[in-house]
Amino acid sequence: MFLSDILHHYTTTRRFIVVLTIALFCYVCMVIYGDDLNQDGELVFDLRSRGFNTEDALRFLDLLGPVRRAKYLWLEWALDVVIPFALNTSIAMGLTLLFPATQRRKSTASTYIPLIPFGAFVADFAENNFIISLIKQYPSLNPVYVRACSVFVQVKWVLLYASLGCVVWGLVARFVHARSQQGHKSR
Repeated sequence: MFLSDILHHYTTTRRFIVVLTIALFCYVCMVIYGDDLNQDGELVFDLRSRGFNTEDALRFLDLLGPVRRAKYLWLEWALDVVIPFALNTSIAMGLTLLFPATQRRKSTASTYIPLIPFGAFVADFAENNFIISLIKQYPSLNPVYVRACSVFVQVKWVLLYASLGCVVWGLVARFVHARSQQGHKSR
């Protein structure tokens, strides 16, 4: 598994912190510059973990208006590639640190679990391309594009939640292992 090998070779705590810092900085920039995109209780497309239909998409794009649609389009290009890449890479690096490969062999967990965030990135990238298409198609949206975008949003969130669940699992496993090692030393 080539990507897994790269992660295990290059991941260090320092690199993890640098990539996580970049992801958080980009996220803060997006919140600052995109704060007016969350209007009238409507969530932007990528925050709708349960998906949406054509009527939802039209209502949201109507609420945005032409100026905010143009701003959303710019943010999609500028930040919605960098943030998911940096965020998912930092999660993958964190998982690599939590599930290290041993010198003898790589376990299934150390090989495949760190790859889950990259699946979320691929889904997010596809979703962002569909969002761009929907904004450009407005007001006559292709229902197939809307459905595909909605599916990719849901897949992204499932994989992101799975990644975060693996982080919790890895932290708990590390804690339990450390506690059991303390128990063995005190005997």
